Amino acid sequence: MQKLKNCDYEIEIIRIYEEPIAIIIDLNLGRRSVTNSIEELCNLHDVLNIIYRDSERNWDFYNIFHGFKSLAEENTPCRDKITAISLTKEKYSVIIET
Repeated sequence: MQKLKNCDYEIEIIRIYEEPIAIIIDLNLGRRSVTNSIEELCNLHDVLNIIYRDSERNWDFYNIFHGFKSLAEENTPCRDKITAISLTKEKYSVIIET
């Protein structure tokens, strides 16, 4: 799988409602962040949606048409991958399915 050269990350592609979604972890090794590279990552990996862990270890959601969406609950950041996937399905299914 091809990767961005200026960003350090791990990637996994899953499907939610038959749509491919990238699960990306920013490895925070000092180069450009996943957050700052998000549109390039969507284009490179041919996905409209990304669930990602940023350099501060918080999980959030990004859709190429709707932008960044928080997965925080009651102002508490999401810190778990499984919870991030579940919250994405719960909060943003309308975005994913369109």
